[in-house]
Amino acid sequence: MLESLWGPHTVDRFANHRNTHLPRFNSRYACIDSEAVDAFTVHWGGENNWWCPPPCLIPRVLKHAEVCKAKGTLVVPAWKSSPFWPLICPNGQDFAKFVEAFVSLPLLDNLFCPGESGQVLFHGKVPNSAVFALRVNFLT
Repeated sequence: MLESLWGPHTVDRFANHRNTHLPRFNSRYACIDSEAVDAFTVHWGGENNWWCPPPCLIPRVLKHAEVCKAKGTLVVPAWKSSPFWPLICPNGQDFAKFVEAFVSLPLLDNLFCPGESGQVLFHGKVPNSAVFALRVNFLT
């Protein structure tokens, strides 16, 4: 669905060899076929990035994307009390200017894949809040 809207995505920035959605990916730790360890050590410009980071990293993802003048798709839970929410939705109603479009994702128990440790957001259950895919563009 998102590939047909905003793809093709070129690099999965927060993945490993077991859960990547793309042939090119960055991982937290060294693993098979990873292009880089620690996505924040590489430049994101010139790519159509796929970002599905741990929620605690969302502010850092936004800052690095801005510095790199990057574009891509960012998957975020709609946690309005979280520290990252005002960065995405500054006035509490409208998304920030760098969000070109959004899609509300279907709430399924397999929406998120387990990471290297086997852990998964929402413990592999149906999310208890909305989850958005945001089309982010810091090129302009």
